[in-house]
Amino acid sequence: MRILQISKKLPYPQKDGESIAIYNLASTLVTQGVTIDLLTLNTNKHYTDPTVALSKLTHYNQIEIIPHQLKLSAVQAIKHIIQSDSYNIERFISSALSQKLIELLASHVYDVIILETLYVSHYIEVIRQHSAALIVMRAHNIEHHIWQEIARLEKQVVKKKYLEHLAQSLERYELEQIVKYDAVLTVASDDYDWYAQHIEEQMLLLNPIGLDTKKYAIYAHPDDNETKGAYSFGFIGALDWIPNAEGLTWFLENVWPQVHTACPEAQFHIAGRNMPDVFKELTGAGIVVHGEVDNAVAFMSSFDVMVAPLFIASGIRVKILEAMALAKVVVTTSIALKGNHAIDNKDIIIANTASEFIAKMTTLCNDNGAYSSIGESAMGFVNDHFNQEKLTTELIEHINKLQQRKIRLS
Repeated sequence: MRILQISKKLPYPQKDGESIAIYNLASTLVTQGVTIDLLTLNTNKHYTDPTVALSKLTHYNQIEIIPHQLKLSAVQAIKHIIQSDSYNIERFISSALSQKLIELLASHVYDVIILETLYVSHYIEVIRQHSAALIVMRAHNIEHHIWQEIARLEKQVVKKKYLEHLAQSLERYELEQIVKYDAVLTVASDDYDWYAQHIEEQMLLLNPIGLDTKKYAIYAHPDDNETKGAYSFGFIGALDWIPNAEGLTWFLENVWPQVHTACPEAQFHIAGRNMPDVFKELTGAGIVVHGEVDNAVAFMSSFDVMVAPLFIASGIRVKILEAMALAKVVVTTSIALKGNHAIDNKDIIIANTASEFIAKMTTLCNDNGAYSSIGESAMGFVNDHFNQEKLTTELIEHINKLQQRKIRLS
């Protein structure tokens, strides 16, 4: 079987959920005898040195990297409002990628083409013109759901109206594209349910983002915890992503001051790429700002507890899975657990209000025995439900069924 992945960003370094998901699937497909190629944009927003990426992504048979500039333009934004189409999608349209795609389809016969996120679905027409491959949309989340929530929480009237327009245009686009796919992979059950309203269920597969759990076991239970002596909480996430930035801001304003008052020796460590100055300049109250870190897994393994104060989410939050795979106690919201059915007070700790975060975090730092079994249970939960090797086997079986169905119908 030969597969082409098309993505809007290089899956290296693996510092965000999307990159981890793309990388883990591709590397595991190769171990199961699949030949896989990658066609990807390399944008100024998520730029990676192509030479470095090629040296790290050696499981791919062929990689084609297309430089691409993402620019925000008020004029273009207004134009798309007038035309009622999606500026979010238009920014990822590249004639250079289309041309390279045509060349690849002329050179190779692909069985399957996986579109990694809605943002590369624009290229379906080119694929249909030059290939008979199955087109599979891998929906990392439902894009318009995220923007609906961002708009709902926005208080500034003009900005709120614009965000509502973005959500509406994305919803129209997602609905228009559904009929063009041969199959859809969703990583979360909530997203599966949404797609099931619009597409035959035999074309759908719930295939969560998986982890190479052996990799995390190496870092679990570190012997030389650099923060030993002070109870430590950690946060990590891309801070150019609105839900992460807003959740962290809420946490710093409404939760951490009270936790630090109750636990004066406790520390709160913050890491994330593209960190705004407002976070970089934080000082005092036990706050330690790391900025972007080279190894997110090593960072998370250094702390007693990871917190994920998210109130806008779709798909699966990979950083939560990673922390759980490290046998860490994670304190997070019900919303952040969409697609992750970990059980409260068994595999994870759920807090949905400031008072709940404060109470549960204060209990953790004042009582070392509290929730002592959660970390080990969390690790077992990820091993059972998010093992990439098992999930890839299920995906290959699903693809084989789709191909047989296609042969019968042709």
